[in-house]
Amino acid sequence: MRWQSRCERELPRPTGEGTSLPIGTAGAANFAPAITRFLYPNLSPAAITACLVALTLGYVIVMVHTPLAVLADAGHDDALFMTLGGHLAAGEWLGPFNQFTLMKGPGYPAFLALGHWLGIPVSLAHALFHCAVIIFFVAVAHRFVGSLALSGLLLVLLLWYPISMTLPMLRIVRDDIYYGQILLLLALLVSALFYTSTDRRRLLFAALAGTVLGWLWLTREEGVWIVPALGLIVAVAVWEAARDRRLRKLGLTLMMLFGVFAGTQVGFRG
Repeated sequence: MRWQSRCERELPRPTGEGTSLPIGTAGAANFAPAITRFLYPNLSPAAITACLVALTLGYVIVMVHTPLAVLADAGHDDALFMTLGGHLAAGEWLGPFNQFTLMKGPGYPAFLALGHWLGIPVSLAHALFHCAVIIFFVAVAHRFVGSLALSGLLLVLLLWYPISMTLPMLRIVRDDIYYGQILLLLALLVSALFYTSTDRRRLLFAALAGTVLGWLWLTREEGVWIVPALGLIVAVAVWEAARDRRLRKLGLTLMMLFGVFAGTQVGFRG
């Protein structure tokens, strides 16, 4: 009948031997393996290491050859950080007490003093810290992302994000390391709460996270803004620990983190 033949023309034909996929479906089926190969390339560890070394070396060379503006007359910024860093490097704590001594935290002067002890110029110290923090952050994020291509893109975007090459950042100021401290803290906290397989590694990462949190807290005075983000991460960890019945291990991890953080604050103010 006429209505039967019309229905037969409109119904899709079964795919099997002797049939072909529609053009759109066949194109998508051919395109999917290409996307998979792009997102998950088969690279050897040596190739990945070579890429990391090339990207890092390129950034370090650029930053070391980019002049820094040393504002020695900026008594509340550059000059203050250099003065405090010089006292710390000489083993004189923060030097003679005056109205400027505690005006800003000692986190960045401590960074300058460490660079002085290691014999590293300030520009090189900034560049090495920038590269090391971003590589570690991307390595932790790769556990979430899973795609080597997307992780590599994240690495390139963070590594070469131009904010570190702008004029306000090409100075002796604490903003040069502040964003790196935040990325390092987040990576260490996530590692301590989600990625470590042994109690020793979990407590180690928790202690490192507490140390970096204390360092960040002593670098800028408004560090309290990061508390909501940390609280969200801890809340997810609590939910996961309750589901897996390992709240005791999580409690020990958090005690280590906040204990070390409290120790940094008491040690400075005591």
